[in-house]
Amino acid sequence: MTSDVIELAKPAIDAGLMTNMLEPTADLFVDLGLSFDHLLKLGGGIHQHRYTCGQSVIKLNSHRSPLAPAVSGYTRLRLATNVDTSTSIVTPDGVDITAVPPGHDGIVGVEVTWRTARPTEAARFLAALGAHPDGDRHRLGESWIVVDAVKEQPDTGAFDARGFRYLTVQVRDVERAHSHMCSLGFAEGRPPIRLGDTAYISFIRDADGNWIELSQRASLTGPLPDVAPERHHR
Repeated sequence: MTSDVIELAKPAIDAGLMTNMLEPTADLFVDLGLSFDHLLKLGGGIHQHRYTCGQSVIKLNSHRSPLAPAVSGYTRLRLATNVDTSTSIVTPDGVDITAVPPGHDGIVGVEVTWRTARPTEAARFLAALGAHPDGDRHRLGESWIVVDAVKEQPDTGAFDARGFRYLTVQVRDVERAHSHMCSLGFAEGRPPIRLGDTAYISFIRDADGNWIELSQRASLTGPLPDVAPERHHR
């Protein structure tokens, strides 16, 4: 099933992690074969270190202020990098990441494991974004999502917390995509805001409270709508 409303601007999802322990986490990223792309200074003592993985971006947000732990439904990342054999690490914030050779299990970028006690709702959410089931996984562009059904899954906590906190889906029209997801009964995390000339973003939350960013990035879609800009972004 594909969405008849949401048009992807990039056929891959991005992953957002948050940490107070930048150096040891960055060292592990090097061990996984991830390529550092560039740094974004987001203000408020937050620096986003961006690593490329296929067409996906792994966003490591380093916070100056202390971050508390919180539940996340995003429990595992598998990344296609330049490794010869599978290599697994756990970050200081408890994020389980495995690097695999490109093409292993069909992975050419990112695979996310999404743990939920509401697998039917998770599948409905993914279908609304334009993902479609493929065997026991869901495919969105070149990215894979594994829905891990469990009996109990506590609701996800605050956005700014340690660990694997959000996914980003790049879209052509963030207002239309945001309205579409809300019309289907999914909760609004944050309404659309414009981030200068860089991006126009919003957040939606799934049935377990997980954060999903919808992003209309000017470098992918062209000039942004003429709305009042905000300063901070992820």
